[in-house]
Amino acid sequence: MNDRILLAADVPAEAKVRRWTLRVIALFLVVQAMLLLGICTVVISRTDWAQELEDVMISLTALDAILLVALLGPLAAFELLTALGMWLGRGSLWLRAMVLQGILLIFCLSSYVAQRREAFIYLLMLTCIIIVLYLNTNDVRLTYQNRLIQRRERST
Repeated sequence: MNDRILLAADVPAEAKVRRWTLRVIALFLVVQAMLLLGICTVVISRTDWAQELEDVMISLTALDAILLVALLGPLAAFELLTALGMWLGRGSLWLRAMVLQGILLIFCLSSYVAQRREAFIYLLMLTCIIIVLYLNTNDVRLTYQNRLIQRRERST
């Protein structure tokens, strides 16, 4: 094994140029995480919590809000961590980002089928589709291929 430090001059120019693709994905993920947090805020603010705490039983609207925040809150935090990793250039986060988009799309489709009639479902589906399409572009794939080649060269 050759234990040498990878210098900036050793990185191909093509890999340097394509580093922006990971940063664009990171920005998309941050925007989507902010959208998720905004949805949680709107859903919580629509419920009259003073009335809910006075009653013996929680209403279905309040229970729905609690469940929505319990699902979307951790997903937003997970998405921010993924975006931070992408911004720092860690190449192994592509799969995590795709799984996260899949979970969000399953949530959106199940909400659509359940006829929740929430306007945010369509916006969330749109952002998921845009991110999935961008994650599967040629530039992103070439970025990850260059990273695999660099790892192999370091190990030899």
